[in-house]
Amino acid sequence: MSDSEEKIVLSEDDNQKTTKKKLDKNTVIIIALIVIAVVMSALFILEKKSNNHNKLILSGKIKQEEKLLRNAEKSALYEYGLSLEKENMEHYIRTESYLTMSELQSNVKTTSRIVCEENEAYTDGTVYLNKCKINGKLTSITYGTKKENIVTKSEVKVEGDTVLVYESIEDSNYSYFSFDKPTDTENMKIHRFKIAINPNDSPSIINNKYLYYMDKNYIMQLIDIKEEKNAVQEDGVEGIYLYKNSGYIPTGYAAVYKNKLYYLYDMTNKKYISNVGYDNLAPFIQYCGTTGPHTSIETLRNYNVAAVKNKKYGVIDISTGKEIIPIKYNRLIIQNELLIALEDNRGHLFSLEGKEFLSNNKIESVYAAINNSYAIIKENKHIKLVLINGDELYDFGEYNVNHLHITGSNVDKIKVEISEDQKSARCVEFSYDLITKKGSAEKKECGGISKPILYLYPEKDTNMDITFDDPGVLETTYPKYNNGWNIFVKPDGSIYDKKGKYYYALYWDEKKIHTVDFSEGFYVTSNNAIDFLEEKLSYIGLNNRERNEFIMYWLPILEKNKKSLVYFELTDERNSYSKINLNPKPDSLLRIVIHIKKVNKKTQIKEEKLTAFDRKGFTAVEWGGTTY
Repeated sequence: MSDSEEKIVLSEDDNQKTTKKKLDKNTVIIIALIVIAVVMSALFILEKKSNNHNKLILSGKIKQEEKLLRNAEKSALYEYGLSLEKENMEHYIRTESYLTMSELQSNVKTTSRIVCEENEAYTDGTVYLNKCKINGKLTSITYGTKKENIVTKSEVKVEGDTVLVYESIEDSNYSYFSFDKPTDTENMKIHRFKIAINPNDSPSIINNKYLYYMDKNYIMQLIDIKEEKNAVQEDGVEGIYLYKNSGYIPTGYAAVYKNKLYYLYDMTNKKYISNVGYDNLAPFIQYCGTTGPHTSIETLRNYNVAAVKNKKYGVIDISTGKEIIPIKYNRLIIQNELLIALEDNRGHLFSLEGKEFLSNNKIESVYAAINNSYAIIKENKHIKLVLINGDELYDFGEYNVNHLHITGSNVDKIKVEISEDQKSARCVEFSYDLITKKGSAEKKECGGISKPILYLYPEKDTNMDITFDDPGVLETTYPKYNNGWNIFVKPDGSIYDKKGKYYYALYWDEKKIHTVDFSEGFYVTSNNAIDFLEEKLSYIGLNNRERNEFIMYWLPILEKNKKSLVYFELTDERNSYSKINLNPKPDSLLRIVIHIKKVNKKTQIKEEKLTAFDRKGFTAVEWGGTTY
């Protein structure tokens, strides 16, 4: 092979090798591109899945947040609705009338800003809230049930001696009961109850389940409306009393009245809680046990109720029958959030939950609780002011205590008056300054007019100015008397100061500048004190509420005295030395001061001739009293 041929062959080989290298390189590039494409596709798919997963997580979080937000909105609206209804029920208990929605909204404050386009307050105490904005955000949540033509207790439908209750059947699981005939008569059922209703009371529908009413024997009855039968099916049951707790009437528990005793009953499980019968379960908490249940049994706190058995007093838990405060005391007296239990000549101090304070054996007696923080006690024959935890604030010295009266208590001063001897008109006033920590004991003329309280009943919404000719006689006042009272009063008796704060009456204490000689009056014993007060106060002209509050305040004094002389000072005599100026002037004004003097034996006295009060137009009623 020639050199040239060899070169040609070598050149072809080189070309083939070069071509092969190029092909190999292209193949690698193509494969690399394919791999990159596959990887990119895989990454794209993974990213898409990741995004979808993140979206699912985010969606779940959003739904969870929406659920939490909705629950928060529901909780806020329900709390607001319940607060409105509670305020309405408490107002009804005080005044036997309900507030308007605007009045409720001004009285009830909430941490959330809640504004509802549709808001209604009904004359059964319930409210309806719809199209509400909570903190500026619109919610679809509603509270309550929208109602039409809600009737009051006085508008109960009666056919002869039969009470009609209308059942509006909204669905298979829910019905609404009312004394008012519904507009939708197709989904309506009428329940007829032939019952003997007391003319002084009207039936109520309680918790959309029970018909609750007083019979002609002044005993409360409870009927299951849907079942159309007595709530407790048992022979010998004379009546059923529901409890009232801070304005609400829960129906989980009741007191069954039979054989002249009260038994605790579990309404949910339809069984008695215990076999113990009580002489009385007291509804009035000013002086527990002085009168029996009327329309419901007022609890002291939660399920705790004052109970009477064998003429001894204590506090029980109605849900368990347990004695919270042993039933062994002669009397119970509630003072704000504390309770004094009297045993012979010694007073014991308890919380409404049953916790005892000042149980030191050195303490001879607890006489009074003041502002839920202080107490007047006797220890080693000395009268002392102490904190309820036992810390001594001031020792007033050695005194006997025949009668004690708190004449003043506020944020800076406490004043208490005692009489040492029932025969003396001289008393001792203890005073303690909470700011300077200084105290004093000063002898003075006993008494003063205790708890004058003034109720006002205008015929229309009225702005009033009230002053006294001699404001120097005033001691404690509530609301504070600052050169007079400037107030707004509604026909139901509700009183509001300029800040919109509610009062059901005006209160003051005043110095004693007028006495009587008991040349006429009445001789009263502890045994007939209740009947005496109810009869005389009814004749004079106090209404049910005024009469109840008067009796709750003065009955314990008559009972403690055993034997008393009583004189009623009425309007003209009262005006002769203590002039009150009411502007505008009421059409009728009644002023009563009861004068009570303890005596040791039955005393003959010329009977006082009382004058009946004619309530007409704008009416004002004041009562107070003093002791000798």
